[in-house]
Amino acid sequence: MRRSVKLLRVAFGLALLLAGGLAVWFLFAREPEIVLTATQIQAAIEKKFPIVKRHFEIIEVTYSDPAVILEEGSDRIRFGLNAATSLRSPKIDLRGTAVASARVAYDKSSAAFFLEDPLIEKITIDGLSEKWTKIAAEMGTLGVRKYLNQHPVYKLNPDKYKQNLVKYILKDVKVRDGKLVLTLGL
Repeated sequence: MRRSVKLLRVAFGLALLLAGGLAVWFLFAREPEIVLTATQIQAAIEKKFPIVKRHFEIIEVTYSDPAVILEEGSDRIRFGLNAATSLRSPKIDLRGTAVASARVAYDKSSAAFFLEDPLIEKITIDGLSEKWTKIAAEMGTLGVRKYLNQHPVYKLNPDKYKQNLVKYILKDVKVRDGKLVLTLGL
């Protein structure tokens, strides 16, 4: 009888160990994800526009009407926007469109996402030569970079369980099926 009690205890211990191992595997084998749609990102970005920047006290650029573009397999968010440039002297007003992209960065201390390394990929300015369009793109990139480095485009809600998990480790950020997927891991 003692032998059967020992065997029962060993079997029960092994069953508990197996159940605990399965529970740990089930909880940690799947990496949690936060999925943000283009609509959510668009809404967050729209709140930051229009952006008005002055360069060298003679040029004022206003960025407006952003449109978020998420591409499969890219770690960058692309967005189109309108731009209006006004030169003080001589008085010249120009309008155009631009397509820009940036990588997503997460700041753990503020639980906020920033767009870093912004780049104006394409710019079209009505009535401006190619030479001056290139200069405008370079100046625009500098202005957008300065602004986006200081202002988050999305702030996590600490009251939402999935969003609160980001305080652990952000493992990967990529665009999948037209959505921005943030994969977390230990």
